Amino acid sequence: MALQEILIRKLEYQIFAWQKQIQKARAEASGRQKPKGGEDANAIGSMDEDTTEYIRRLERNLEAARKKIEEVRQADPERLLILKKQLSDWMD
Repeated sequence: MALQEILIRKLEYQIFAWQKQIQKARAEASGRQKPKGGEDANAIGSMDEDTTEYIRRLERNLEAARKKIEEVRQADPERLLILKKQLSDWMD
């Protein structure tokens, strides 16, 4: 398999993994927000700041990974080697 294909597959897998993490974080936050017993539904706020920032960071990563896929598709062999190093530093 060519380096270009390997990098694209790694990026696609990472996108999939990040999407799952976002879904999980949203589901967990939704579960924490449900009012229990006599709690007022209005007293339950939106996701906490940490969860919101975590999801935003993952969404930024998703967008960056999608752009990197396009960059990998258009890269010459020399550029692919540079991208390989950048991606391994970023995703590992």
